[in-house]
Amino acid sequence: MSLREKINSDYIEAYKKRDEQKIAILRLILSSVKNREIETKKEASDEDVTKVINKEIKQRLETILGLKKAERSNDALKEEKSINYLKSYLPEELNENQVRGLVNESISEINATDIKDLGKVISLAMKKSGGKAGGAIVSRIAKEELS
Repeated sequence: MSLREKINSDYIEAYKKRDEQKIAILRLILSSVKNREIETKKEASDEDVTKVINKEIKQRLETILGLKKAERSNDALKEEKSINYLKSYLPEELNENQVRGLVNESISEINATDIKDLGKVISLAMKKSGGKAGGAIVSRIAKEELS
């Protein structure tokens, strides 16, 4: 079962249980995935769905910061709950040693020698990770290895 199919079946289940928060989150994901399919003119892969979910998580993190500044902790808690729910659809993240291995492999593959090749290394390592590594950790490790 693809990730999109799983989200769709969970949406139907949440709808039957009348879980309004899950319905809203899953409807948003499905809508974003559909928009991505329209943009790319092809069916969304699991990697595309993962990118959509990561984008939603990032937006919610920014919203939480704003809510905490405005001292609206109840709304921030709802957003944190949404993030936890969204994270349940993401694949297991790679640990630091695995990411370091991908970065070193990418460095040797493109014969990177200094910090000028940082963008290429990060791009290739992210592609190789298949969405299982965060950009921040890949960037940090790539900088360490190229310095």
